[in-house]
Amino acid sequence: LVAAYRGGARLSVLAKEMGRSVNSLQARLVQLGELSPDGFDPRRDSATIRQTVEHFRAGFRLEEIAELRSLALSTVGGHLASALWMGEALDLRDLLSAEERQAIEEALGRVRRCSLQRLHKILEGRIDYTRLKIGWALCRPRQAA
Repeated sequence: LVAAYRGGARLSVLAKEMGRSVNSLQARLVQLGELSPDGFDPRRDSATIRQTVEHFRAGFRLEEIAELRSLALSTVGGHLASALWMGEALDLRDLLSAEERQAIEEALGRVRRCSLQRLHKILEGRIDYTRLKIGWALCRPRQAA
C-alpha cells in the first residue's frame, strides 16, 4: 500500500484493486504516518500547506489566514496540523486550551483506530474539527512513543 501510494497511485484505484474502501486505506495510511488525519499529504499538497505555514509564522491568526487565502478556517487548521503531523516545527499549543488537549489525548487513547468524525463524536461535539485536527497532531508524538 505505502509503496504504491508513494509511487503516485490514487487511493480510489488502490481501493478497487485491493477490494477495500477508500476510507479504510486512508485510515491505514494515517496509522502508518503517510497521511495526516484529514487526508492531507504534504508531499503532494506542499505548496498550499507551505503558504499557510509561512503566514502563520509571520504572525497571522488562523482567521486572518483563512480570509487572506480565501480558505475555510478548518482548511487552514488542517494545513497547520498536516505540517506538524509530517514533522514541521510549529508551536500550535496556544490554539487549544489545556483541557481541550487533554480531552483529545484521552479520547485518542481509548480507541485503536480513529477518524476525525469518530473523535468528534467521542467528544460529543465539544471541540470543533479545526481544533480536533490540531489537537490530534499535537498528541501524536506521545502516542507513537
